[in-house]
Amino acid sequence: MNEKLPISCFIIAQDEADRIGKTIQSVKELVDEIIVIDSGSTDGTQKAAEEMGCKVFFNKWNGFGPQKRFGEDCSKNKWLLNLDADEYGFQSQTQRQNTQIETLKAERRLDQVRETTENAVKNAIRMFDNATSVARLESENAEVSRQRFQKMDELFELGKASSLELREAQLAWLAAENGKSSAQFQAVNAQIALFQLMGSITSDGALSVGAND
Repeated sequence: MNEKLPISCFIIAQDEADRIGKTIQSVKELVDEIIVIDSGSTDGTQKAAEEMGCKVFFNKWNGFGPQKRFGEDCSKNKWLLNLDADEYGFQSQTQRQNTQIETLKAERRLDQVRETTENAVKNAIRMFDNATSVARLESENAEVSRQRFQKMDELFELGKASSLELREAQLAWLAAENGKSSAQFQAVNAQIALFQLMGSITSDGALSVGAND
């Protein structure tokens, strides 16, 4: 059996016990909630609907408009399907509703894809921001190391620092420069990845197929 869609079907009824069962049966495998809005049946319509797993609510008849709005208020899902109780030939009605149901399925899938895309973009932006911050810190560290080396070189020329101290300062500066270069490389890669991701997003907010390969 296919997974039921998050659709609430509400049926407006009064004294429909002899036919409402066929209508309910025709949709019970499609939707996850069936509601019967009864305006005062005396033929057992309420019991017949309850025995088939429907929720039954009473609402005094004030016209189709008020009954429909009442049914919408009783429904738990945002996607709704309204039927009359005598639409018991719903197999043909189901065929007429197929386009609507397939559209709802597509919208549901698209919502999921959009959420995935949004999370991917947020993650790419976070990675780019982090990489940029690290690159900035490594650049500042490299500048401090360069200044320390220059100072040590001056002290060495004055005979106030040993060649070993000068060499250590030089190695520290070189290591800092390597760290800066590596961080800048990572930042550029993160920027490229972000641009590629943004470029692969289609007009409907989803990722193109190439982005998932």
